Amino acid sequence: MAKVKEKQDKRVHGLSVHEGLPLVDKDSNYVGKIKEIRKAGLIIDRSALHCPDLFIPYDACLHNGPDQIKVELAIGELDEQGWPEADTNK
Repeated sequence: MAKVKEKQDKRVHGLSVHEGLPLVDKDSNYVGKIKEIRKAGLIIDRSALHCPDLFIPYDACLHNGPDQIKVELAIGELDEQGWPEADTNK
């Protein structure tokens, strides 16, 4: 029987995160899931919403629980922040 590999949480900027962890807005609306964990922030996969990936800096994250991370903005405000594009902020 194959073992299921557990996701290893990474501790960054006071948050416990791992790839695949859902991200929600301040009203708990689904935004996407963590695709990459970078030094300056998170890359969020929004393909389920038919939107391009999004970079979220750590200081925009309010808190997280064991099954999601929450940002301080509403879903409609995320693209208006002027944060770097997901593919250019390595």
